[in-house]
Amino acid sequence: MRIGTVTYNLAQRRPSETALRELVQGAGAAELFIVAVQEHSDFLEAMRCRSTPQYTDNFAHILSALDAALRSSARRIATVEHGAQGLAIYHQTSSRTDISLLSTNKVSTGPYLTSSKGGVGVLLRIHASDGEPTTLAVVGAHLAAGMENVGRRNAHFRDMVSRLALAGMSLLHADAAVFLGDLNYRSMDGKLANDQLRREMEANRVLPAFAESAIAFGPTYRLVVGEKRLYDNLRTPAWCDRALVYVRSPAADVAVRRWWAGELSADSERKDSKGLVEAECPVDWRRYEALEVCGSDHRPVVAEFDLHLPVAARLSAMSGDLPHMVDPHWPLWLSLGEATGCLAGEAYHLAANPLPRTVCLSLFAAAAAYYIYSSKPQ
Repeated sequence: MRIGTVTYNLAQRRPSETALRELVQGAGAAELFIVAVQEHSDFLEAMRCRSTPQYTDNFAHILSALDAALRSSARRIATVEHGAQGLAIYHQTSSRTDISLLSTNKVSTGPYLTSSKGGVGVLLRIHASDGEPTTLAVVGAHLAAGMENVGRRNAHFRDMVSRLALAGMSLLHADAAVFLGDLNYRSMDGKLANDQLRREMEANRVLPAFAESAIAFGPTYRLVVGEKRLYDNLRTPAWCDRALVYVRSPAADVAVRRWWAGELSADSERKDSKGLVEAECPVDWRRYEALEVCGSDHRPVVAEFDLHLPVAARLSAMSGDLPHMVDPHWPLWLSLGEATGCLAGEAYHLAANPLPRTVCLSLFAAAAAYYIYSSKPQ
């Protein structure tokens, strides 16, 4: 099954329809097409309390443009938005593969559990004409920023595994998973050889058993907005935007169990472990590149690969099962984060708009004056 993905951090800017059409060029070859966006709106505005409309203005604009661009070849089968993040999945109309939506969810990992960082997830059941159904988890993520925050980014991934429950299970319990987004891992000197994500993966500190295609494109962050190749000298260029694939197998389960237990890979084990996982990973990479699209300080990254189905049929030789990794209190954490974000968003809206701000200040002044007046001895 051919799967295409694109991830794009929009730097709180509304993308043009032309830019969105560029993102989906070549999507016609994919039976399943995944679009993940980060920072599609101002963080605090996106966190405001709302019951209607269903999506924020900018994300609704993005969905409308994508639907129009893909109308002749695909239909949208899943959509989820959380704060300034969004995920949309399209299924090729001519495909003979049956795909059904099982679950969607979201997780907040930002300060005070707000959605300024976190992820959105979807669980699909894919049933090819020949074989057992395969469950596929798709997660769009936005991890902690900053050169020094490697440990926090790793912790955010762990939080996603435990709190992004999809049909009652973690993303690592699915037969296969796609993890993409602005993962924010940096490079100390702007060289791929010192990429933080690959170093952390090799040590089994994050994304256990995930695989990534070879990178043959330049850094995706931080560009001067409006420029295709000119980097902002305030940040060291880095490959922040990535797409990775996970397929369960005996070797993958060993890596996941060791990661969950906090066991790091010794130098002598890393090459052997990686080789076993990749040997059992039925993925053929077709494309992995960064597009030269203006409009943000990030470049969008496109990946395309073939996932050989059914994955579930290859799990019969599993040695044992994975530990239960889902936090039973995840609904509470999500509700607390949404409440905190809602309060922060409404406070920001009041402070940023002249009329509500004037009214609030007038009421505060009136209350203060009344308190002072009533406190004076008569």
